[in-house]
Amino acid sequence: MKQRVLIIGASGFLGQKLMHVFSASSLKSPQYKVIGTHNSAPQKNNNTIALDITNPQQVQTIIDKIDPHIIILTAALANMDLCESDHELAIQINVEGVRNIVHHCQNRLLVFYSTDAIFDGKTGNYRENDPTDPINFYAKTKLQGENIVRTLPHHLIIRTCMQYTDQKDNPKFISWLIRNLSQGNPVNVATDHIVTITLIDDLAQATLQLIKKSCQGIYHVAGAQALSCYDMAQIVAEKWQFNKSLIHPVQRKDLPWKAARAQYATLCIDKLRGEGITMSTFEEGIDKVWKRYME
Repeated sequence: MKQRVLIIGASGFLGQKLMHVFSASSLKSPQYKVIGTHNSAPQKNNNTIALDITNPQQVQTIIDKIDPHIIILTAALANMDLCESDHELAIQINVEGVRNIVHHCQNRLLVFYSTDAIFDGKTGNYRENDPTDPINFYAKTKLQGENIVRTLPHHLIIRTCMQYTDQKDNPKFISWLIRNLSQGNPVNVATDHIVTITLIDDLAQATLQLIKKSCQGIYHVAGAQALSCYDMAQIVAEKWQFNKSLIHPVQRKDLPWKAARAQYATLCIDKLRGEGITMSTFEEGIDKVWKRYME
């Protein structure tokens, strides 16, 4: 019997990749029936249904109607600076929205995505059982979300780091970098922000593999390599043959961030490797992105 998988937030960048990965997996082996939701607007050619996770009645109606075996929750307010300036909105989505989903999960498996920012970022290479100490309000809400999810008998919490993708309209760091450098715009990039940056394709594939292996609990899913944002920018410029003089090295304190960013936003993925799941180095991942940009 096919397992029904409900991907909440399927119109987002990770949600789109998850829809593709689970649908492709079902073509090879008809194990899953995948249903996705969107909040504001569905993506083109993406047959998703509307769902606002902050609306308890809507959450109950959709979950009761679909009756999924697995729920993958990607919907969140992930903009750290917006969370820092609008605490109420951050709580409404990242805490109460999660609570609404959990309330209707019962014995279903819930997959929840969290963040490296729940650690203080002073040492890096954090393991799943290391003490948490959120560095900004976004991280505080994500840790609250984790604690709510952990009340379920069946849950999979995936902590990840800064993500990048071949989706050109992505507002995140690498896509922003490529857009600006391709237009000849100078960019200020932190030398003291060290990250295990994560290819979204790898994150989606790892999610599928963890579910197939019936893994539960907490797993760190991040890139296989720790680099500063400045070093990443240098690699991108070399790959695309951009002008490296446009990249200006700065410190985190020099950037117009409202929310604090860790010095070492890095996660240890030994537990994930123990499941036989591998993640790309940045060089490997950026090569995949570059090839897709060139298509």
